[in-house]
Amino acid sequence: PDVSCNTYSSSAITLSWTAVDGATGYQVFKYDTANAKYNIVQTSSNRTYTDSKLSAGVIERYLVRAYKTKTNGTIYSAYSDKFYGTCAPAAPTGLAYTSVGQNSVSLKWNAVNNCTGYYIYRYDAISGEYSYVGSTTGTTYTNSGALSGTAYAYRVKAYFTTLSMTAVSGYSAAINVTTTGTTAPQIGVVKVSDWLNVRSEPSTSGTVIAELTNGYRVYIL
Repeated sequence: PDVSCNTYSSSAITLSWTAVDGATGYQVFKYDTANAKYNIVQTSSNRTYTDSKLSAGVIERYLVRAYKTKTNGTIYSAYSDKFYGTCAPAAPTGLAYTSVGQNSVSLKWNAVNNCTGYYIYRYDAISGEYSYVGSTTGTTYTNSGALSGTAYAYRVKAYFTTLSMTAVSGYSAAINVTTTGTTAPQIGVVKVSDWLNVRSEPSTSGTVIAELTNGYRVYIL
């Protein structure tokens, strides 16, 4: 069977696996570190197994094999590949900004025990959701793709990676921050009455084709 992680939480994991044609059921084995051997933890026709005794940062090893019951005995398939399972780390705390520029925001947070790294998310007003902006193995991050004079909200998640899966924590508390500088004007429809002067003037920012009564200029870049 091909084993994968179905769901996980801060203390549990649920494994699932592909069906084997003709199988009566499946045996699940978990590695016992103290005795250096695999023990059967479930024999069932189900194709899922939940282990609810996990600790953050601890990697558990599992094997699954199919079996078929016949009149003259039971036959077994080969074992699956080892599955290295784990649960989610704790969510980061202490998220704060250390500096704010015109186009960048630098963040920091408290380290989470037993994690591989962190994912950083920024609120997207268009989608109404938090979008991934980057990752780091440290406890600081600079988002350099910000717009000037714009309000943002950030959150961070911790993650822990094994050879078989990545478990991700919940979000940290959000932090709100506004970059320095002036908000760029939004492009829209201009009324004829707003046109002050129409002209062509080369400039380092493009060619000015119009001046508006509100003080803005229209450029061709």
